[in-house]
Amino acid sequence: MEEKYVGIDIHRDYGVACVQDIKGKIVDEFRFGNDIEGINKVKDKLGGRKTHIAVESTGNMWIVFWDKLEENESDLHLVHPLKTKAIASNKLKNDKLDAKMLAKLLRGDMLVCSYFPPRDVRDERETVRLRASIISESWN
Repeated sequence: MEEKYVGIDIHRDYGVACVQDIKGKIVDEFRFGNDIEGINKVKDKLGGRKTHIAVESTGNMWIVFWDKLEENESDLHLVHPLKTKAIASNKLKNDKLDAKMLAKLLRGDMLVCSYFPPRDVRDERETVRLRASIISESWN
């Protein structure tokens, strides 16, 4: 399997993906629903260890998407939107161009990414939050 670089622009109702090969040639572009069916479509289409995926951290829509893509053992990058905008701002603004720019910046290792802990760390943090919530309720 050949390496792929994917930029994903996610919105409330849908997302747009741009897939580039190692030389920057666009090999696929598609739009998907921001629901379980759409997310599974992306997971099935992109999965694999040689797939590098950049997802912008806008709103909360990316979290479920991230969890699903993590199952494929893809190389995931959580992109900091404001810092990325400073690097590459499109004069023409549309979803396809944003996804294309994310893939291009990922391929060139020029993205500013945010830390997002692995699943086991997130699960442990959730357990601590739940425990703190239960203790807090028992004191009230």
